[in-house]
Amino acid sequence: TRSGEEMGLKANGFTEPTLIKDYPIRNRKVLLHVRRRRYLDADNRNVILNQYPLTSDGTKVSVEFGLFFKDSDGQASIDSSVISKILSY
Repeated sequence: TRSGEEMGLKANGFTEPTLIKDYPIRNRKVLLHVRRRRYLDADNRNVILNQYPLTSDGTKVSVEFGLFFKDSDGQASIDSSVISKILSY
């Protein structure tokens, strides 16, 4: 792998955190605060950062956790009241 310096990039702090609700573990709510590294290009003009999906569209839950609630047709497999209860735990 290449380091940022080898590619002419300089570290420039982090993005604001993205809050993700994930699978409850041992009856405890799991909240992930994910921050991405920002880089400046060699001219110090453009900010470069990785763009990848962290949450399911329209939700604040991880992609895997969102898929857990859907069946193979993409429809909710669990009653919405159950989903609300799990997410608000």
